Amino acid sequence: MKQLVDDLLNCLPVVRRQFYMRGFELPQLYLNAIESMRLRPAQEQNYEHYLDQVLLEYCGSKHPWKPSQRESLRPGYRSAYLDKLASYLGDDSKEISLDPNFNEFVRLNDQAWMDLLQKLRLEKQAEVDRYQLELSSSSSTKFDLSKITTDTLLQLAECHGYRPVGKVKSRDQTIALENFIAQPFKTGMKILDRKALENRGDVMIQYFFEDMPDKPFGLNSFVPGGYLYSEWNKSVSAIIFSLHVQCQFFRDLVDGVARIR
Repeated sequence: MKQLVDDLLNCLPVVRRQFYMRGFELPQLYLNAIESMRLRPAQEQNYEHYLDQVLLEYCGSKHPWKPSQRESLRPGYRSAYLDKLASYLGDDSKEISLDPNFNEFVRLNDQAWMDLLQKLRLEKQAEVDRYQLELSSSSSTKFDLSKITTDTLLQLAECHGYRPVGKVKSRDQTIALENFIAQPFKTGMKILDRKALENRGDVMIQYFFEDMPDKPFGLNSFVPGGYLYSEWNKSVSAIIFSLHVQCQFFRDLVDGVARIR
């Protein structure tokens, strides 16, 4: 398991750059907003590095990661960088994060947050529009953009190398997917809460690795503000785009690990 964690951390900087170069710029806007909260001293690194260190500790923890529950970490999974950040905050800190910039970010006043959210949503809509144009001009992949169906979700997942584990029933709220393309290790995904997807456009995807079958990951585990792709999908095109983004990143991540092995 530790080898996979090390490989993930080693390839993530390149995978993120590749992801951003594909035109997925929303995480960079989110990151820039966090970094603008305060000038970081020399001993601090940016929020992407913080996410990597949280990822390390999450993989070695028996529980979901929290700043206040780091004492149960397995040997080799404790981050010296997070120890240093924790020492700044003190033992009685009630912060939701150990990153000082992010703690300032979540305290934005209502107007500042709404202004930022509007900027982020405009960027996301621009990305959706570009993807819809790409879909409409593609001769190999055709999706029904009039309504969202299970077949559409599975068709898109298959484009990224994933198929259902068993038959998908109409009452199933979770769809488990497995990879069918040759990879150096087995991976899987889950599409969660189909009712929320169909009713509110919330596209919640979890990633799984065979070395850590009890550890779900999401786009938000790897890129700043990744959750913004899951939420606020007000059209069929936006829902399809959201699934595409999350599948594409996981595919890039698995390919990134494969390249360094």
